Amino acid sequence: MAFYVADWLAATSLCSPATRGIWLDLIGVMHQNDRAGSITGTVSQLARAGRCSTVEMEAAINEIVSQKIADVTRRDNVVTLTCRRMKKAENERKRAKLGMAKTRALRRGCKVIPISEPNTVTGVGTPVTPPADKTSAVKIPKIYFGYESDGKIHGINAPLLKYWKEQFPAIDVEQEIRNASVWLDSNRKRRKKDVKRFLTNWLLRKQESARPERPAASPAQQVPISAPVSKFKTEKLN
Repeated sequence: MAFYVADWLAATSLCSPATRGIWLDLIGVMHQNDRAGSITGTVSQLARAGRCSTVEMEAAINEIVSQKIADVTRRDNVVTLTCRRMKKAENERKRAKLGMAKTRALRRGCKVIPISEPNTVTGVGTPVTPPADKTSAVKIPKIYFGYESDGKIHGINAPLLKYWKEQFPAIDVEQEIRNASVWLDSNRKRRKKDVKRFLTNWLLRKQESARPERPAASPAQQVPISAPVSKFKTEKLN
C-alpha cells in the first residue's frame, strides 16, 4: 500500500492522537479487504475494526467529520467511512483496467462491453446494462487451433477477417487461412501458442511473395556490360 506522507500530515494535523491511530487502523482494514477505500458497519463493528471502544470510535467519527479527514455517511445505525485518496486510486485502477481491455479488444477486432464507468461527480461506478444477447463480462475472442479436437483454426471473427482482407489485398485470405490450418495439422509437433501471430506472419509472407515483379527492361534500354570505353585525345598545354 502506498502511504502518502504529505496528505496524511495535512489531513490529520489537528486531530488527537487517538483519532489518528483509529483512522490509520481503518485505512489498513480498507486496504486488506478490497482496496476500494470504504468501510461500512455499525459503530461497534467499526470499533472492533479500529481496535478501540465504541465511545472512542464515536468520538473519532465526530472528529473525522469536523476536520473533514474523510467522507462520512450515516444511515440509521450504519456508518460508512470513505478515504478519498484510496477511492481515487481505486477509480484510476478501474479506468486503467478498462482501457487495457479496450486496447486488447481493438487489436483483436471486437467490441468491448463496459461493465461500469466511474461517475464524474461521485466517482462511484455506475452499472451499465449490457445488451440482452451479451453476457455481462467483457468477451475477447482468442484464436486457437484445435489440436485436441477437429484440427481447425477457431476464433477468427468477421471484423478481423475484414481487416486482414484490407491489409492483404493481393492474396485470398480465407484460402490462406485454410492452408495455414492444414500446415498446423500436418506439423503437430511444432505447436503454435500464439496462433494469431502465426497467421499474421503467414499472411505477410504470402502477401510479399504475391507482389508482381518489376517488368524486365527492353533491349533498347539495356546497357551492355562490356560497353567500349570512349577514347579521349590528350592535348598538350602550351
